[in-house]
Amino acid sequence: MLAIALIGGLMSVTPACAAGAVEEADRPERILETYLKAAYARDAETAYPLISRADRAVKSLDDYRRESGTFGGVALELTRVLAEQIRFENMELSADGDRLTATFDVVIPDANAEEVRRAALNFDAGAIADLPPSQRDNRIAGLRQMGQEGLIPLLRSRSERWDLVREEGRWRVWLNWAGAVEITLEAASRAGLPWEVVPVQTRILAVPGETVRAAYRARNQSGEKITAKARHIVAPARLADRLEIVSCFCFLEHALAAGETAEFSLVLRVDYDAPNDVHALTVRYEFYPADDFPGEISR
Repeated sequence: MLAIALIGGLMSVTPACAAGAVEEADRPERILETYLKAAYARDAETAYPLISRADRAVKSLDDYRRESGTFGGVALELTRVLAEQIRFENMELSADGDRLTATFDVVIPDANAEEVRRAALNFDAGAIADLPPSQRDNRIAGLRQMGQEGLIPLLRSRSERWDLVREEGRWRVWLNWAGAVEITLEAASRAGLPWEVVPVQTRILAVPGETVRAAYRARNQSGEKITAKARHIVAPARLADRLEIVSCFCFLEHALAAGETAEFSLVLRVDYDAPNDVHALTVRYEFYPADDFPGEISR
């Protein structure tokens, strides 16, 4: 599974293009490259139609948008600039009827590098939207210039393996969401915390190695400001080490004013080497008043 931590893509061919160009765009390696660049850029509108029908029957576009953390506006333009820098190497295709496996190496921009996040205002859509249009354009041009001058740190992933299926004469990326691990999200307030906390979505499907995003919504039902902290519990406990909490709101305390509502986000990933018998996991977040926080669950 491609190691894309954050994050357009090749544009669709228009009817005015020559027939040869259309055929080139429909080649399986071009479909896969377009999908991976769009997925990197968090460009759901480009990526989702390139996924197989069987997968799309399991996960809706809305779910895909939410779980991939879709970008829009100038933030998406910035990630698309980074996606332009992706290089695919040593691509090999192995076909068996309407199934195909692609293996390759890939070089991707490190979107978490300090200089990249600084140039892109940490990909904060709100901060970017507050800039005057000329400054937004300058951010885009500056990031593209960094790429052209080789100033963006790169990461390499070797021996990537991805599958495609042919549907009505067109190749599509097969992610096998039907065989994914089902992650159920739960929430609870403890020790008298007067917060109502619910998961924004209660169910996530993630194939091993896939990074997905989720969120919890909390509302302070009291008449005063309250600070709280959360811990997570994975069940069954014997499989807890198969679920990686990549980033989480639970590492910090959070304060809500009287009646205030906020969303807290997290990023999850099922272990790429998870055994085949790992089919379902439950993640429960328990929220406590900060002064009564009992600490993490021992494993």
